[in-house]
Amino acid sequence: MRIRLSSAPFIALVIMTLVLSAACTTTPTNSNGTGTPANANNSNARPTAAATPAATTSNSSLSTPTKTFMAFYEASKNKNVPAVMSTLSKESVDFLTAEAKKENKTLEAALTESLKTSDVPTNAPETRNEKIDGDKATLEVKDDKGNKWDTFNFAKENGEWKIKIGIE
Repeated sequence: MRIRLSSAPFIALVIMTLVLSAACTTTPTNSNGTGTPANANNSNARPTAAATPAATTSNSSLSTPTKTFMAFYEASKNKNVPAVMSTLSKESVDFLTAEAKKENKTLEAALTESLKTSDVPTNAPETRNEKIDGDKATLEVKDDKGNKWDTFNFAKENGEWKIKIGIE
């Protein structure tokens, strides 16, 4: 089984301890400049969205892939494990739970440990090219360490967009 995590560096840090036995890669995207950057969310990130786990699951915070990514970013920055988990697809949570069990941990414990040592950027990463195709979507996120764009995959579950960690 090959695991593919499509993510910016901080998501890899958050989840890295869960996939020690798997080969992790990021998927670079073509920066051909045809898309319009979706930068509006960078200055509008709401720290209070991740302050309470229940608040992060409201329809408004997960109503678009971009909003879901921003909720994930804020939850990671605030080290809010329930809020991070609320942004992940059921398939992703199931997979990560199985990986955590291999380490004799719960998913919550593994994420808590990862978030303690993760270096989440102070400012929200730049996003662009949100593309929705039915119940699937992608969003490009700029790597905070360079000019590389990484693609996040999303799945729509019960009317909310969730980050999908793919298994190839």
